[in-house]
Amino acid sequence: MIRFSYSLLSTGISLFWRISAFLGNEKSKKAIDGRRNWEEKLRFLEFKNQPIWIHASSHGEGLMAKPIIEELTENTTYEILISFFSPSGYENFSYKNERIKKFYLPLDYTSNSRKFIKTINPKLLIFVKYDFWMNHIIEAQNNEIPTFAFSVNLRSNHWYFSWYSSLAREVLKKMKVILTLNNETIKNLANAGLTNAKLCGDTRYDQVKTIQDFNLFKVSKPCVLLGSSWEEEEKMVSSIYKEFPHVQFIIAPHDISSHRITYIKQLFNKESALLSNGNLDDLPPVLIIDKIGILAELYSISDIAIIGGGFKDKLHNIIEPAAKGNYILFGPKHSRYPEASEMINANIADSFSNQTELKTKIKTAIENLDVLDDYKQKSTNFSKEKKGATELVYQEIKNYL
Repeated sequence: MIRFSYSLLSTGISLFWRISAFLGNEKSKKAIDGRRNWEEKLRFLEFKNQPIWIHASSHGEGLMAKPIIEELTENTTYEILISFFSPSGYENFSYKNERIKKFYLPLDYTSNSRKFIKTINPKLLIFVKYDFWMNHIIEAQNNEIPTFAFSVNLRSNHWYFSWYSSLAREVLKKMKVILTLNNETIKNLANAGLTNAKLCGDTRYDQVKTIQDFNLFKVSKPCVLLGSSWEEEEKMVSSIYKEFPHVQFIIAPHDISSHRITYIKQLFNKESALLSNGNLDDLPPVLIIDKIGILAELYSISDIAIIGGGFKDKLHNIIEPAAKGNYILFGPKHSRYPEASEMINANIADSFSNQTELKTKIKTAIENLDVLDDYKQKSTNFSKEKKGATELVYQEIKNYL
């Protein structure tokens, strides 16, 4: 029954992609094109031996997988196949090692899972965080391929814990180990009868650097950086930044398409300049970053990081700015991101719901530099204490290699 249910789900996903692609949705078009002729593409990869198969849903899970991949490439000779469900994960994942190959996960039909497993014959199957596709897991288990998951985060209201998910839970029980992001997930799994869970934490903390040089330009202190910003955060900052004339503001939007950059430039008008054509020796009150790939470095020169996505329930990476010693601010929709609550509880981050709250939090932090320095030091210490998940994951899986 569980296999039929996931095959039916895959049919629904396929239908949605086709309709939305017909209507012009680029993401759906990429999802379809990426899976077209997948069997031929998979055979073309030509693995020399049994690869380790890691599945990540999207870009964020791909970042979680990178420290594990690095550990495996350094300590074993296995090839690694990382599969993605979403185009954002597939397109943004890059790794300069010929032993690592990426692939779009075929939809979770029973027939697809059998063909996929038979073709690659993986040594292990490892899931990142969630996105468990039951037909692929069942097929791996039927072929005595050890299955694992790490940095898993399942809240008590997740459908896996509902009355109609007993068959899915039976599949998860057969995993060698489910390594969790937090103790809450262990408790939720135990309440559902799963005793194969252990705590590992978040592997992303092992990937970020606490110190990173940035020499492109210098900023006046203090510096407020909007990282991966959306329109909501940009509008709020545009209405308050003039009240902080001695603060350097930097806007690094999550989307740097020409129409978005034009929109942001109009918000801040003559008080702003683009990185691509500004005078980096004499920065304007607001510097707009129209270049990708330098956000992690920018967090090294900022003191307060306002992270985008918190008004869309799509909060971007807050681990990177924490590791670089920033006081972190984000919108109110962050319940799906346990690291947000952890940082708030550790007093290194705060949530805001409107521009008045944002203004108050910035003002409180910069009026007393000792307070700001305390935030920054606690952020760095917090991030260092969170390291170690990668080693815990590796120790669990290496016995099956």
